[in-house]
Amino acid sequence: MVQPIDGRRTKKLVERNLKLYNCYVLSTIDDNQLITNDNTFEIRLDVNDEIFTEKEREKLQFIQYIMKRYNRLRILDKKIIYFTYMIKEKVNDGYIANVLGFDLNYYYRIKKIAIINMAYALNVEVYEGDSNEND
Repeated sequence: MVQPIDGRRTKKLVERNLKLYNCYVLSTIDDNQLITNDNTFEIRLDVNDEIFTEKEREKLQFIQYIMKRYNRLRILDKKIIYFTYMIKEKVNDGYIANVLGFDLNYYYRIKKIAIINMAYALNVEVYEGDSNEND
């Protein structure tokens, strides 16, 4: 039997990874190197790997890992994760729900599912009853 997911701790880990992703993007990549497809919300990176230092390469590998995992999600999940965590301008949930054309209550339900799907993609899901020292 599959154990239920601990939504609070799982969300915390996903947010931690996406916050680190945003910090690394700010410190290593120019705006014109990040390419977003407006139809599928896939994110690609257009960089020349030779110009980075070793530390920047490690950051770049993490960025590419997050992008690959993010790009595996459904389009709706990608939209929610993108607007909530991956753009520079932070917007509130009401605005995102309005852009997506959803009622706020419905948006909160699908946002929870999108975060859990991102956790599965990143392999950071936490199950109820698991002890975790990262809390």
